[in-house]
Amino acid sequence: MSSHKKRFAAWAVLAVCALAAAGGCKTAPDQDESVEPTGPFADLQKLAPKSDDLVGWHRSGKMQILVGDAYRPPTLGEPVDLSQYATFSQGEFADEAPLFAEYQHRATVTQTFEEDDGGGKLRLEIHEMPNADEAFGLLSVLDAGEPLVGTWSAGRKAPAQLSLVKDRFLVRVSVLAPSATAEAALSVVGNMTATRIFGRRRLPSMVAKLPEENQVAGSVVYVRGPLGLKAAEKRLGVNLSATVGTILGDAQMVAATYSPLDGKENTVFYIDRRLATSAPTTDELDAYLSSAPQAERNAFAYTVIDKGFLKAVVGTFNAEEESVQRVLPGLIRSIGG
Repeated sequence: MSSHKKRFAAWAVLAVCALAAAGGCKTAPDQDESVEPTGPFADLQKLAPKSDDLVGWHRSGKMQILVGDAYRPPTLGEPVDLSQYATFSQGEFADEAPLFAEYQHRATVTQTFEEDDGGGKLRLEIHEMPNADEAFGLLSVLDAGEPLVGTWSAGRKAPAQLSLVKDRFLVRVSVLAPSATAEAALSVVGNMTATRIFGRRRLPSMVAKLPEENQVAGSVVYVRGPLGLKAAEKRLGVNLSATVGTILGDAQMVAATYSPLDGKENTVFYIDRRLATSAPTTDELDAYLSSAPQAERNAFAYTVIDKGFLKAVVGTFNAEEESVQRVLPGLIRSIGG
């Protein structure tokens, strides 16, 4: 186990111990949690831990259900009246709503938790996406923090916030009011929510194509559209919009940063155009590169793979770096090029 993973493992153990020691007299929750939720979002609501699951903390306030703007009720069964639910794009999530919509967000539940004996307060968000790919993609471009290892496919820990993805769910726990055990409680609430999700720990298949050797932990991004591209641009620190943005169209893209021991960092990307219905030619990209500064022209390089069903664009943002010569061939081989 690496020293990085050991630090997070120790942190999680200390988090559980801290909550166990908190004890105290549990305050009665605001709602009767013995009544199981019903309705179209019951399965999503049941993922939130109950007060009895926690030591020193309890649910507070009413669980909120927020419906995505593009949510489509199932065609089978009784019609779903969405008028009784709040809309995700209204209120506190308004700024993030367009990016969530690009990754086909479906619905969200939020629940606050308060400390029994203290002023701590947390908020749990459980965002349901259509599949595991979209959930991972949203986390990869949106949430910051150190990579967090656990029973999920991806996770990140930042001060006062923990984010994780398991199956089609993006789970966030954030500190609303700090206390001595609030940071530790993030881990407990996040872990308990993850154990209630009985889906698979699966990364997008495109991510699995990226070579793992020398890959910077937590640097992988999965892009589904222009908003995700802009967010990934900030995350990776490279000019995506002017380069790969000109040829992306509605294709899917993954990218990651590599940091070899004997070389400089470089970012590599892979665009899968097999199922794209709008895949621009490389003319615009070539035109941009022809007038770009020489340093940028020397750094950026790409190749188009059009081989039967395989249609892809693979490239790098640091072509002059010798270490990229070990990454790109492995990526091209992994996708069958």
